[in-house]
Amino acid sequence: MSIVNNAHPGSSLVLLNLIDRYLLARGKPVSRVEMLTTLRPDNLPLTENAEKRFEWNLNFWLEQGLWATSEDGAISLVPNPQHQDLPTRLLAKIVSNTSTFKDDEILEGSRTEPFLRAITSLLPQRAFTFLGGKTLGSSNAAEVVNNFLPGKKLNETNELSGFLAFADFLGFLEPVEKAYVIDPTRAIKPYLPTIFSDEGRLPIKTVVERLGVYLPMLDGGRYRRLIEPLMEGFEFDEPYEISAALSHALVRLESSFQIRLERPSDDSTSLNLQLPGQAQRSVGEVHYISQNNE
Repeated sequence: MSIVNNAHPGSSLVLLNLIDRYLLARGKPVSRVEMLTTLRPDNLPLTENAEKRFEWNLNFWLEQGLWATSEDGAISLVPNPQHQDLPTRLLAKIVSNTSTFKDDEILEGSRTEPFLRAITSLLPQRAFTFLGGKTLGSSNAAEVVNNFLPGKKLNETNELSGFLAFADFLGFLEPVEKAYVIDPTRAIKPYLPTIFSDEGRLPIKTVVERLGVYLPMLDGGRYRRLIEPLMEGFEFDEPYEISAALSHALVRLESSFQIRLERPSDDSTSLNLQLPGQAQRSVGEVHYISQNNE
């Protein structure tokens, strides 16, 4: 039942986007019959599985709570979502739905959990960030993704391409020619207003901690604390270091004038960014800039 398996419900990003855009365009609840009649083309049911694929994907994300269903069965967008764009809403829903799961449910679950396990074990791999210089693509994805993935590995035939597509869509990978590098900037950016709230500046340690609450696959987050001890043979960052992926994201956010990274006045409050060329940059505070321009 994994979303990254292209034979299972919930795996189609095309249908996911199609349904969400249709609901957004209509701006009001839509009956299931109307949606199926409008969005499912007549030539789709070439096989029994193809005929059912639309409803399988629709039902999966309805069960996950991505869209709302009224008592009479009408389907609509969730009222007043915290985030407007689909990737952020989807990621927030996946994280929220698993927030009360026990550890063994995260480690063994077969719906959205395989994606969470895989992205959590991939994010610490500095070799495939801009710092490391290597790229992740069809030729090496099986080895890279599965190398430190605890438990059941992703299937190269049906799951790895789906995982890469979801990781890109949700903002954890950036395309580089025909491959990817690990870069969670797009996943992080929508959370900046929430993390800073009414505070214009925060200690870097507080920013990392809050990011780990909203995106628990990042440094210090719950999924990271659960998965990392199970990544046999992996060389971990030092406690005072921010991972290469998160370091790059913070520098990108600074370069786009979303935040400003300040040097520490006290080493006890600082963390080190990992930068290309084996360079490190000590950061003590993060200033949120965007709120001043809104």
